[in-house]
Amino acid sequence: MMDWFHFVVFGLALWRIVSLFAAARGPFKIFERIREAFGIQHDDSGDIVAVPDGNMGYLLTCIWCLSMVLALPYVILIYFFQDVMFWLSLWPALSALAIIVGGFDRR
Repeated sequence: MMDWFHFVVFGLALWRIVSLFAAARGPFKIFERIREAFGIQHDDSGDIVAVPDGNMGYLLTCIWCLSMVLALPYVILIYFFQDVMFWLSLWPALSALAIIVGGFDRR
């Protein structure tokens, strides 16, 4: 059984991973390039300006939708490898906490 602390860490980590894929540029613009591979267009500052018709483009720009899709494999991995997933999830969870405490400031 999972305790509340692990649940919060896993939840923060999933939120951070989803937000990276859906909205962040990432190092070397990796997440922006993934979205562009599915036809999503960005302006010079990295903001999304056009999403093609179709499910994949919409999925990669909708945090709510993408969280549902990524949560399933994440839960399966947690079920089988809880200790490893905890330590792997700690990094994005701490990043998410820093963003929340910092007030989502994107300077």
